[in-house]
Amino acid sequence: LTSVSAWDRFVDEVDRFVADSLPQAVIDNRNSPLETGTRVMSQELRLASPTGGRVEYLAGVFLLDHESDVSGVVTLGPDANRVFGPAGRASGSAITEFEQTTRAAALFGSATVNLASAWRLTGGVRVSYDEKDAWLSHTSMNGNAAFGMAFPTNVIGDVSRDETELTWSINTRYHFSEDVMAFVGVSTGHKTGGFNSARVPAGTPIEFDAEESINYEIGVKSFWLDRRVLLNATVFHMELDEFQESVLNPVTGAGFIVGNAGSREVRGLEAEFTVLPTERLEIGGSVGLLSAEYTDYPDGTCYGGRTPDGSQPGTCTFDGSRPAFNPRWKYSLTAQWTQPIPGTALEWFVRGETIYTDEHNQIGNLDPRGFQEDITLYNARLGVRAVDGRWSVLAW
Repeated sequence: LTSVSAWDRFVDEVDRFVADSLPQAVIDNRNSPLETGTRVMSQELRLASPTGGRVEYLAGVFLLDHESDVSGVVTLGPDANRVFGPAGRASGSAITEFEQTTRAAALFGSATVNLASAWRLTGGVRVSYDEKDAWLSHTSMNGNAAFGMAFPTNVIGDVSRDETELTWSINTRYHFSEDVMAFVGVSTGHKTGGFNSARVPAGTPIEFDAEESINYEIGVKSFWLDRRVLLNATVFHMELDEFQESVLNPVTGAGFIVGNAGSREVRGLEAEFTVLPTERLEIGGSVGLLSAEYTDYPDGTCYGGRTPDGSQPGTCTFDGSRPAFNPRWKYSLTAQWTQPIPGTALEWFVRGETIYTDEHNQIGNLDPRGFQEDITLYNARLGVRAVDGRWSVLAW
């Protein structure tokens, strides 16, 4: 029986920065140190069976209580006239207040059946309940018309949501030998929905829905040539619904809020290897091939300059497009040589590596200005260390 109890309190957060990162005092954004913070308490109990029997099990319960409070004030600075016109020098401030309480509970369990000495079957299930109660208010005082458009008053008041979800997994693995194991698995996932605390115009939805996923995978983990070669590979297919993605705040054009970016499919291959040609030389690497596309996202946020063509007025369709942050190829290659220093308990080593990431977009609405060309990084290091690993000195 295992018990895990946790308590965390984070208060007195003070942030002060200029929104455009320039020396001019345009906007001062400051959180109240007395009203901004987070308090979290959680408790988990797990009961595990003895190992080595025909059936092994794990069962447990998880409880969470989470409170968040945010109180922020945005104030115009003396140089705000360049942004908000000649009247921008007038005093103007905008206040955001957000309070949220989250309570969650879950029951979970899994069982492994040892069908044979080399064959195992495992299934698991989790039932989760989440409840979120929040209060949200955005107000503006003084300023001018431009300031009011950038920081609109929007007193939302009390909002709440709750959800109950069942997730499960099942996988089987077979050991062909002590060094070679293959596996097949299916699992579902769930990420709870919530509320955005960022300022948006009245009538703009602040709530985002839960994200659901199902993942299929098959792979192998293995050693070869007297364990001088390691090779692992996995092929997977994942389907995600109501994917939670950060999008630019439609009011300010800067800062991000969370929205649901429809449905997508992600398929790919991941593999890694390590080779020890000699006692001193180690070579390793990895490769990832990824295919991803929106399968149902007909009403996304258009980037500036794109003609709306979505299912709803003012929206854009992304069906068939490749989502952001999904490069087709990624790979790495490393090599390290280690050499003892005669007559000492020291050794020196030299290491080099290259890491490649294919081209991809880095903005959720696929704005062409967010396109990133392929990137190749080259790293090297040279060092000396104690053979027992207690210390090392290196240049990189």
